[in-house]
Amino acid sequence: MVSIDQTVTTAFSSSEPSMQNLAELAGRYQGRQCFILGNGPSLNKTRLDNLKNEFTIGLNRIYLKFPDMGYATSAICCVNDHVLRQFGKEIVQQPGLKLLSSKAAASIEPDSSTVFMQSAAGIGFNTDLSNHTWYTGATVTYCALQFAYHLGFSEVVLLGVDHNFASSGRPHLESAAKGPDINHFDPSYFGKNVIWQFPDLVESELNFAVAREVFRVGGRNIYDGTVGGKLMVFPKIGGFSTEASEPPLTPTESEAMDIPIVVGKRPLAEFLLNGRLRKFLVPFGVAAFAIGSFWLLLQIVSDDRLLPLLLALFLMFGGLSVVAVNVALDKVTEMTRQRRLKDGQTLIQILKLIR
Repeated sequence: MVSIDQTVTTAFSSSEPSMQNLAELAGRYQGRQCFILGNGPSLNKTRLDNLKNEFTIGLNRIYLKFPDMGYATSAICCVNDHVLRQFGKEIVQQPGLKLLSSKAAASIEPDSSTVFMQSAAGIGFNTDLSNHTWYTGATVTYCALQFAYHLGFSEVVLLGVDHNFASSGRPHLESAAKGPDINHFDPSYFGKNVIWQFPDLVESELNFAVAREVFRVGGRNIYDGTVGGKLMVFPKIGGFSTEASEPPLTPTESEAMDIPIVVGKRPLAEFLLNGRLRKFLVPFGVAAFAIGSFWLLLQIVSDDRLLPLLLALFLMFGGLSVVAVNVALDKVTEMTRQRRLKDGQTLIQILKLIR
């Protein structure tokens, strides 16, 4: 078992200038250790004060924790469209290097330490981010792991990556928060009416297993120091709990590559409540068919008694067409997800053959 005292390395100086050209940062911290700070509730039970002089990579709205920490993370990664649309301007104002999805470039005015990243399609792990491209891997933590590898860190410790959500739902389904956030370290993290998406824990685990094998092949290691975390992909390490007596943790190998691919069916109610349908397809479809059908009927029908019946038929056809389009789009999304999961399983098996 590895403890923080055994793996501490040369401190990172926050006064070092940030550079937008990631190629200049490649391998800069070779042989050192860094920490990735997740946003789970366990972060409030984690010792963070002794990481002030370490290289830390925060995720999304980690800056809400800065006052308690007494320092800012060395870098922040954010890839989720909803987070960037609602909080991107706040993230850009934070100190340190910011790596953000390029989709936010049109709406966010970057500072000199902001880097926009392209998201690669499919499954993979980019060990060199010089071309400003990474794989999202269904979680921003996966992006941070690629950044850490690019910088050359030989050891990465995850903290606050609980891999457990009290509020659960179908992966990637949009939802508006209804009250204080219980899934993150701050109740206001995704406060009332904030739009967020339910996580895809299965795809995240597969991608984490890919990262574990890529690090292993490169002679590097990822450890999980999350207090009470549910993620079992990486070896666990202790020494980070604020509790006086933390129970010893035994490194556990991952079973992620053996996770069955299960894609559940979405109930019709979810189709009708889905953000994509609610915001575009239903209003557009109903309005277009209602107006078009009514105008067409006025032109071709002279018998007023047939108008209500024909109008009802047109509206029913229009509504069914709208639902059919959404079903088709959802089916394509799930097929793509299944392909990513299968590709991830294959990639893990290939990497495990490399000794």
